[in-house]
Amino acid sequence: PLFSRLISQQENIKKILKTAFTLIFIYGFLLAAVSYYYSFEIMNALYNKHIDSSSQVYKYLMISILPLSLTYVFGSLLTANGNLKQLNFIALGAVCINITCNLLLIPHWQAVGSAFSSILTQTFIVMCEIIMTIKVFDLHISLNTAIRMIGYIISCLVALFSIRRFSPWNGWIPLCCSIAACLLLVFVWRLIRWRDIRALRF
Repeated sequence: PLFSRLISQQENIKKILKTAFTLIFIYGFLLAAVSYYYSFEIMNALYNKHIDSSSQVYKYLMISILPLSLTYVFGSLLTANGNLKQLNFIALGAVCINITCNLLLIPHWQAVGSAFSSILTQTFIVMCEIIMTIKVFDLHISLNTAIRMIGYIISCLVALFSIRRFSPWNGWIPLCCSIAACLLLVFVWRLIRWRDIRALRF
């Protein structure tokens, strides 16, 4: 609804798009990274059997949550702009990629192969939507924003690895510390500001 209103009123969507992208990216990246590093702890809390095998599948499957979450931003924007034909072609290509990857990967890697297939499919979808959004709305990627985003990703991965590797505790304590560290780094790298979040309400 927000994108539809802005487009119908011919207002600039770039600032709102940047804020929405940043918020969804942080959510998707945090969920994917924490799930990858702490897949055993999460599966161990949910199930009693086959923890090792299920945690391996889970940590790869959850990587796809990042591109999947970003489609809610770019897919919604393109839908609001009426680019349904292009979105249908992307969906058709995604179906072909998913079927092909499943046929190639599942016989060799079983459930892990299916997880990789999901990653490839969702990445294809969001990359196509990003490229189309850049072309349709004549967007330009800010170098400063790109540097801060890359810095955030690297620092989060370093923090997650360090806490996981050197924490004197086990279980949920390092997991919660990792989440807190990643959230703190959002403000260290100045990815979001409170006034930008408030702008999404209107």
